[in-house]
Amino acid sequence: MFTLATAAATAALGGMYVLYRQLSAQGKGDEEAEVKEDGEETVAKETGQEEESAKKHVSFHDRRMMNYEDRIRAYSTPEKIFRYFATVKILKPDGSSQIYMTPDDFFRCITPGILQPQGYGLDNYKTMKIESWMKEQQRSSSVLSSDGILSRMGHYGLISYFDFLFLLTILATPMRNFELAFKMFDLNGDGEVELKEFEKVKATLVSSTGHAAAGVKSKNPQLVGKGSGGIEDGLITQFFGENKDKKLTVKEFRNFHEALRMEVLQLEFNRFEPASGCIAEKDFARLVLTAAVNSQAMKKYLKRVQSSSQSISFEEVQQFAHVLDCLSDVETALSMYSAAGASVTQAELKHVVKAVSGIQLSDHLVDTVFTIFDENGDGQLSHSEFIKVLKSRRSRGLDKSSSVGFMKFVKGAVACSIKIAEDKLGRK
Repeated sequence: MFTLATAAATAALGGMYVLYRQLSAQGKGDEEAEVKEDGEETVAKETGQEEESAKKHVSFHDRRMMNYEDRIRAYSTPEKIFRYFATVKILKPDGSSQIYMTPDDFFRCITPGILQPQGYGLDNYKTMKIESWMKEQQRSSSVLSSDGILSRMGHYGLISYFDFLFLLTILATPMRNFELAFKMFDLNGDGEVELKEFEKVKATLVSSTGHAAAGVKSKNPQLVGKGSGGIEDGLITQFFGENKDKKLTVKEFRNFHEALRMEVLQLEFNRFEPASGCIAEKDFARLVLTAAVNSQAMKKYLKRVQSSSQSISFEEVQQFAHVLDCLSDVETALSMYSAAGASVTQAELKHVVKAVSGIQLSDHLVDTVFTIFDENGDGQLSHSEFIKVLKSRRSRGLDKSSSVGFMKFVKGAVACSIKIAEDKLGRK
């Protein structure tokens, strides 16, 4: 009897072990399949040519962290995003402290797929005095150009929380909105604004972006810089000088706006390691879709783009970036074609962009755009999908509030300009 019981128990244990090994193998196979699906160390055969994937190996843990950090970028408040991606806490003489981003931190926080350095994260910073930070800066390396806007704008190479909010607003807002704001607050019409007037422009535009507006209300003393001995906002110092007595012209701000956007675009372009100044069509698709769609939607779009010997130059990427500045006009023009029952062909898209922006898109660029946004493979542009994705790309996540709109911006600008006029009249 004992022998039969022992044999039965042994058989049961053996069966459980076999089942465990099968489940383990299946789990491992699922994990490897998932990793392969995400494009890690794959070799693709497309259009009859064997092409090795250029992507570097990403471990399962790192991929999970990337997904987690991308969710923070997409769904968290500006305060949490800043606290997560900032890496520096400066100690002040009075014992208080303030959190700052480096220019590299800022680029990392707006670019999905770049991991936060190990040891940093939410409320984990390198804490030091400003003198120690300045010494460390002389030895550190950066992905940014030393003479670029981001490197020069931060006071001591550091970006405050409010500079962070305004930089996001600059990247997400067309220049013509800023020009309107300047005109609203330039009461004497000389084309210049003083610091007090600029602060109104800044507050109005940040509040008009919805998601960033929530960040302005932060009371966190380590973000807003309570206490003495803090570092002045780098943007203010750059625009108005150390003594804050300079005036800012629309032309100067336009140059800053364009230089910042092109610098960030160049950094995004360089991520794909361009060969002979060009990137592959699939990488161009990734650049356009980054910060605009989630990972599942990204896979859907990339399947439409077949590998070819042709590639996209930075000049073509710049052309496409300028389309975002006049996206509302492009949307109106494309809607007219739709209302007339006409399909949007490649020639018509080129004509629309040329008419509203003055930009002449290359034939290859337009063909690639059509490939990305050709939903049903009929060779026609799915323009509603096209506009929706590009709006998300332009806003960089700042369009999350449904109450945001151009009229809200105008109302805020009018209210603030009236307040400034009343203040000036009161002083007189």
